[in-house]
Amino acid sequence: MRKRIFFLLLPIALLNLSGCTTEDPYADQFIRVSDQSSIGPDISVIKDEKVISEIMKLMDQVSWNSQTDIPDRDEDYQFWLEKEDNEERLAVYEVWFEGDQSIIFDSKKRKAGYLERSDAEKLEHYFTSGSKKQ
Repeated sequence: MRKRIFFLLLPIALLNLSGCTTEDPYADQFIRVSDQSSIGPDISVIKDEKVISEIMKLMDQVSWNSQTDIPDRDEDYQFWLEKEDNEERLAVYEVWFEGDQSIIFDSKKRKAGYLERSDAEKLEHYFTSGSKKQ
């Protein structure tokens, strides 16, 4: 009887242990943020894995739409995801803050979309407080 219980519980225990060892997908990555609203180049870096993860989750919340109009002015921010020891930009976004929403343009995929106000405010907060000047 004990052997049956042991062999019944063993796979469950192994699954729980394997679930606890997942690595952070952003462990060796960082985000560079360029504040286009300032005079001259103003680039900062975000290395906090949790902040990077939150920013990328916000990008998953963007309502991509082929009808999205890009403003006729320079973007407020541009940011890109890079991997350490690799100059290639994994993702590049341009951001315009427009009233109750923001417009996001994915330069790599050549698509645009909207981010709702509450998410746009979070994104701007990460840009202004989650980064360190370079």
